[in-house]
Amino acid sequence: MSRPIRVLLVDDHPLIRAGVYSVLEEEEGIDIVGEAANTVGLEAKCAELKPDVVLLDLRIPGPPPAEVIERLQTHHPHIHIIVLTAYDEEAYIRLAVGSRISGYILKDEMPDSIVKAIRTVVEGGVWYSRTIADKLSRLVRRPHRLPEPDLTPRERDVLRLIAQGYSNSEIAEELGLAYQTVRNYISRIYSKLGVRSRSEAVMLGQQYAETHRQERQNP
Repeated sequence: MSRPIRVLLVDDHPLIRAGVYSVLEEEEGIDIVGEAANTVGLEAKCAELKPDVVLLDLRIPGPPPAEVIERLQTHHPHIHIIVLTAYDEEAYIRLAVGSRISGYILKDEMPDSIVKAIRTVVEGGVWYSRTIADKLSRLVRRPHRLPEPDLTPRERDVLRLIAQGYSNSEIAEELGLAYQTVRNYISRIYSKLGVRSRSEAVMLGQQYAETHRQERQNP
C-alpha cells in the first residue's frame, strides 16, 4: 500500500486510546484517522473516515461488537477488523473467529505487536496474539479425523502457508507465484473448505496439520 494505512481506534478507555495513539503516531506509513469510545454510529464513521483497519475492543458501550462487525463486513468489506482486548476467554475467541476478523491482540502485549498486526492484515495476513493462537489451536483439535478436502497439491501448499500466518504477498514469494494467482488459489480453497474468511481457513489448516502430525506419530 503506497499511501499511509488509515486506522480507526474504538475503545471506551481514554488511557488505552492515548497509549495506542502514542505508539502509532510514531510509525511511518500509519495514520490514526479517528477515535471512538463506543460502537454507536460506527458504520457511519467508517463511511466518513474510510479506514483500512479498525482496532475494536469487544467489551464496549453501544451495539454488540458481533453485530457491528457483521454490518461493517457487509457494507465495508475492505476494512480489516482487529480485536484489541484484555479478554482471552474461549467465548470471545470463538465469537471473534466466527465473525471473520483479521486479528486478535491482547492489551498486555508489547506495543510493537499492534504495529505488526496492522501491517500484516493489510498485506492480506491474519494476526493472533501468541496466547490466542495457542488457545485457538487447542480449540480446533478433534479426536476424530476430518474429511479430507479435495485440494490440489498447490492448494495444499497455499493452505499450509495461510495456516502459518503468511500474507498473500509472502505466499507468492515463497511459492514463486504471481500475487493474483495466489488470490485465485485462496478463493478456490475457501470454496472447497466451505469457509468465508482467512481466520476460518487458518483454523482448518491448523486442524489438518495437527491431524497429520498425530498420524505420523501413531501410524
